Amino acid sequence: MFSRKKADMAIPILIAAVLGFVVLIVLAGIFTGKAKSFNSNLESCQAKLGTCTTSAECSRKGGSVISGTNCENSNQQAGKACCIFPLGAQPASTTTPSTAKP
Repeated sequence: MFSRKKADMAIPILIAAVLGFVVLIVLAGIFTGKAKSFNSNLESCQAKLGTCTTSAECSRKGGSVISGTNCENSNQQAGKACCIFPLGAQPASTTTPSTAKP
């Protein structure tokens, strides 16, 4: 019923399937490891071009507080939040030094 040729072809197909599965497992491990570093970058206030400060100080400087960052999650930053400013805007208390010489 079955020819010898069909049986001979089943072994390479089985080997290819096993190798493909191993490659899939290795790739999943690589991407799982990268996902952790990607997630830490998502939580980073500095990655969002913000600074860790109190909410009151952020409002006084004209910034906006965003949640879900490492400012709130860190024990060293207790009571602080991530403060961001619109693109190109400077905090109200920061002065920009002049680079032009007379």
